[in-house]
Formats: sequence, structure tokens, C-alpha cells
Amino acid sequence: MGAETSADLDAALAAFIRGEGGDFDRLAMRLFGRQLRENDDYHDIVRGRGTDLSSWRDIPAVPVALWRDLALTSFPVVQTQTVFRTSGTTGRRGVVRRRDTTLYDLGSKRFAESVVGRLPDAGVSLVPDAKDSSLGHMVRTFAPRLRQRFSGVGGVDAEGAWSDLREATGPVFVPGTALALAELVARAGEPVPLVAGSVVMVTGGFKGRRMSVTAEGLRSELVRLLPGARVVEEYGMTELSSQMWAPGPGEPLWLPPWLRVVPVDPWTGEPVSGGVGLLRFVDLANADTVLAIETRDMGRLTEDGRLVLEARLAGSPARGCSLSVEEAMQGGPVLGASVRTDGPAIALADAQFNIMIECSNDYSADELNTRSREQQTSDTPIGLAADPHRARLETDRSRRVLAALQNIGPAEPSWGQGLHPDAATAELSDAIGRITAEGLRTELATVPPEQRPRKVAIVEAEGVFTAGLEWVALALAAGMQVHWKPPSAWPHFAEAVGIAFCDQGLLLTVDVSRDLGAPEVIVAFGSDAGVASVRADHPDVRVVAFGHRFSVAVVAGPPSAEQVAALVRDHVRFDTRGCMAPTAVWVKGPVEAWGAALHDALSSFGGPPRGEVDPRFGPEWRRRVDLGHTFRGAWTGAQHAVVTVPASAWVPVALPWLVSLVPIAEDDSLEAILGDWSHQISSVAGSGIAAPRQCALGDLQSPRFPRRHDGKPMLGALCGRLA
Repeated sequence: MGAETSADLDAALAAFIRGEGGDFDRLAMRLFGRQLRENDDYHDIVRGRGTDLSSWRDIPAVPVALWRDLALTSFPVVQTQTVFRTSGTTGRRGVVRRRDTTLYDLGSKRFAESVVGRLPDAGVSLVPDAKDSSLGHMVRTFAPRLRQRFSGVGGVDAEGAWSDLREATGPVFVPGTALALAELVARAGEPVPLVAGSVVMVTGGFKGRRMSVTAEGLRSELVRLLPGARVVEEYGMTELSSQMWAPGPGEPLWLPPWLRVVPVDPWTGEPVSGGVGLLRFVDLANADTVLAIETRDMGRLTEDGRLVLEARLAGSPARGCSLSVEEAMQGGPVLGASVRTDGPAIALADAQFNIMIECSNDYSADELNTRSREQQTSDTPIGLAADPHRARLETDRSRRVLAALQNIGPAEPSWGQGLHPDAATAELSDAIGRITAEGLRTELATVPPEQRPRKVAIVEAEGVFTAGLEWVALALAAGMQVHWKPPSAWPHFAEAVGIAFCDQGLLLTVDVSRDLGAPEVIVAFGSDAGVASVRADHPDVRVVAFGHRFSVAVVAGPPSAEQVAALVRDHVRFDTRGCMAPTAVWVKGPVEAWGAALHDALSSFGGPPRGEVDPRFGPEWRRRVDLGHTFRGAWTGAQHAVVTVPASAWVPVALPWLVSLVPIAEDDSLEAILGDWSHQISSVAGSGIAAPRQCALGDLQSPRFPRRHDGKPMLGALCGRLA
């Protein structure tokens, strides 16, 4: 008997999808073998992972995001007949190429009708109408006489859709995304009864959008507004050729026999047993691309093999002020703390406990609190020339700030936002050591007291736990009343700092709630959306905003031991967090030599180990490592990875202890490569590109104090003097 041909395997796959027999495991392994031979990108990924396979469960899955960067076709690209693109109007969209849609079409309608019953061939479409939409292709295949009432340009034509439904004389098919159907429901009038046999298909989630109706509310409204119709749910994606269906609203999804799902741990990628995990699919209909894919959706399997979707894996958390992979992680308040300054006892209070802290100063408590009340109630700006004690007060405030700083630490485990305790203690010591009497004196001299605001609020981003410390210290030394909002999930360090400063009689409140009081100026760090929200919530307050920012390093020639050690220092500090963490090392030289040297140095690193890693980084970590394998540059260790990625696939987001090497030619323009990202660059280690801050390798995460933050002087920014 001769060797199996591609045509033989295609015929076997089609027969299995038609229900004519076959073994899933054997077919999956046969298809995997063919894709390994014919899909060069996939071959490189599998070779890099070194996976041992014993069944379909071991087949390496490709993160869906890789379709933005690689072709991933298991046939010559020139034979492409159909192109589907992932949804979205901005950024790089994933592209899925197919020779044809034979297996796609064969399985989609067959399985849909086996779960939900016959689908009418006419109706109203509220899904994308673009030719490159896989969802649009599917519903047009189901019902060729659909009237299109949604477009990427005009959105939902709700009035037209309701008119079509009222005029329908037979069963209708109404496919729609959750967002489009929510818009339809929002513009509803009286219920419109539909002929028996009508089907309303809900697909897609709200994708992080805030809507006036919940998923459950949408389901119930569709049932109420369209009596007589059956409301069903569909789940699929561009990178899959098969879909899952639920015969009723909110029910678990049935899987076709040619599709398997494995929930895995988001960070490790290992299967989870009986619980919620990141979803991986093995789809025999994905003959043209890769049969095993890893999504960003979370779910679990029921005992009878149905799928329950739990949530979309939230966007990778913000790395300080740097960009997030999808959306910056935002959390609600978990703890509120306030400081009272109307007596010798300072109270930190929240709903759970009250802690009384006695002020232990070497000056009169009565004098301190009298002065505190004057600073809070006087209409005269703090430190006017009329105050004969201005110079003494400024010197005294600086002394108290420095004394308070010395009373902070060692770091508690809850302070470092996931850092190893030893690393957190070292970073805290470094941050405190940079704030000196001379530094405070130098910065305070730049703006006279009468030009300083009385009250300032500082909104801190998540990531670098010491980031707000220098701003709080400077504002307090300048005589301002400070309200500090730390990250909602990480209030503990700010609370400890608040205690130390209040013990020195300084005017500081610490509170994670969105209520910032009545400041004259707000200094806000975080995502662009986050600082825009601060502006919207405080339209009459001057906001000094530091949104998405990122940093890079630039090297040339072969690596030296000193350069490698410096780059390792930049990457391990704060576990590669914050707007000054290197998102890339631009290499004008032998990339392989840099990769091997950095891998060796990270493998033998003798400092504190990497701390806790948010599991949501897992898919992006795997994407970058897989990209490195396809470009012949990936070195991995127990805690780190060094990868080579092309400039076209680089995204300005730092991952913990992951070095992204981006090879560039000697005459390449870094400004041109950065393109639209140029205005968001924070710091550059090395040379070759203009940035608000230039520094030496190894100093990215060690800014001096005082300094220009994002090109702005610190006290000048607080006081509206940005020159």
C-alpha cells in the first residue's frame, strides 16, 4: 500500500465530519503530521517547544494572536482562495488564509442544525457584512436571502431591522452579535411576534464595552420582544473552522464531534482538571492552517462534554505607565484609608478597622496641629513672603519628609505588588536613598512658595510600587496638602508610607476610592483611558497626565560583559515593570550573540528571583517565544526568556524577565520603526533616538531625583510651570 496522500487525508476528514466513521485521535495525529511537514512556521514553533506527543491532547497549540504576525498556512500561500480577518478596525488584524471553505461549510450548517433545528434561509442579519468576515460568510451560507441591517461603517440599522421583522410572513433567521442585538433591543417598541420556526442567534460577547443591558438581560429582552422565535447562542472565531451551539439562551455549548477542547492554566499552559481554564481547541476542520489553537477565552467542561464560557481572559495588566497587551487592568476599590489632622492623634480608618497612631515628633504637637489647621483653612497660599518663618518651615518640612522616609521598611510581602520580598526591600532602599536633602532643596528652589498649589491629588498606576513615593515626598516638602490614591488592589505600601509621614505631622491622606476630594491639581498616572477618565471626572481641575509610556534600549556591535550585565539589571528590576522597563533591545549587531549572552547571564543571575507572575501574561509570553522560534532566536530558562522578534511584530509592552531583541540595520531609522508609538516613548538607554530621557544601559529603572518626568520638571508640573 502506497503512502497516504493529502487527498486521502482530506477525504477521511470530510467523511468524519459527515458522520461516516473514523477515529478522532488518529485523524488528529495524521493531520498534525501533515501540518508539521507543510506549515513552515508551525514546524519551527513545534521544534522550538520540543513537545513529545502521545495523543491529540499533546498537539502544540498556537496562540490566536500569532495570526497577526505569521501566515501559518499548511499549503503554498499562492494557492489562497479565501481570506478571513479578525475583527477590529485599529491595530494589526489577524489574517487566516484558506485554500477553500469546503470543510468549513460542510461542518458549520450540519452541526448547527443538529443542535438548534432547521435554520430559515431568509431573515435579518446583524453581523458584519464584510467579505473577509468569517461570521458573515457563515450566516450567508446558512441563509442566502438575509437582509443586511448592519455594516462596519453605519453600524446597526435598528429601524430597518424592526421594520423587516414586522413585515415577515414566514420563519426568519436573525443572527447578530451581542453588541448589535443590544442596540436593536435599546431601540425596540412593542414586541414583534415571529412565525414559529424563527431563530435568533446571539454570538460574541460585549468585548469589554459598557452596555445598558447585561448578557442575561439581553437574552430575556430578546425572548420578550420576539415571541415565537427560538433564541440560541453560537460561539466561534476566525481562527477556528468549527462552531459551538447552545439550543437555548445561557445554556452550555455543544461541541461538534470533530472538535475537542482542553482548558489550560493561562500562565503554564498545562491542562487543568475539572476547573476553569484558558481554552485550547483541536479542530479537524482546520486542515488549511493549524488544527490546535489557543484562545483568550476562559471556560470549563461539563460532565457530559459541553462547554461553559466563563469570561474573556482580561487584557494583560498595565506595566506601570506602559502599554498593556489589550487593555489596562482596572479594578474597583478594595480599601479606603483617610488621615485626620485635627489633633495630636492621627487616624487611618476604613470600614474594617481603625488604627490610632500617636505623633512622635521632637516638636510640640500643639504647634504642629495649629500649623496644620492654618495650612488647611487659610486663604493665603502656604509660604507667602508675609510668613516670616517660610524658610524655616520649608527646611523643617524637608527634614520631616526625610525622617519619615527613614522610618519606612523593611518591605512587607504585600507592598511589592508581587515582587519577591528581597527585591522589594532592595528597591525600596534604592528609592528612599535617591530622595536627598540636596535634591529636595534643588527642586524646591525652582518654584517660589507663593506659586505652589495648596492641595494636590496623586493618582498612581499599578506596577512599580515605589513610583508615587518621590511625588508624595516632593509635594509634602513643598508644603502642599497631598491626597494619594494608590492602585486599588495594592493599597498596603501607601498606607505604611501614610503612617510614616503622618507620624511626622505631614498633611497626607491615603485612599483608594475615586473620590479625590477637592484638589487644585491632579497628577495622574496610568493608561490613556484612565487619565482621560480622571480628566472627565474633574473638568474644573488642572490635570497633569502621564498616560501610556514605554522605554527601549539600543545596542550596537558585539556584546560586552558590562553591557550584558547592565541589560540584565534593567530587565530584572521591578520584574520588568513600569514605563522605564525595557520593552525591547534594538540591536545593530549580531543578534544571536546578544541572545546567547543575555540567556547565560539571566540563567546565572544571583539576585532575588522573579516574583509572582500574573497568569494573564501567559498567551503573550507564548506568542513571543513562538515568534522567536520561527525567527531562529529563542532562549528560555526557568524564570526568563530571550527572544528575537521582527520590528513588525514587536509591541511596546514589557513582560516579566523577558528580553525582546529587535534586529535593525545600521542605517535604520528608529523613529520610522516606532511610527505612531514615537510620541509615547519615555526613556532610551543608549543612543540613536530622541526621547524625553536618555540614560546609560542599566540605568533605565534608576532615575535620579529630582528629574524631568516625561520631559516635565516635577515641581514645575505640579505648579503649572512646564518649561
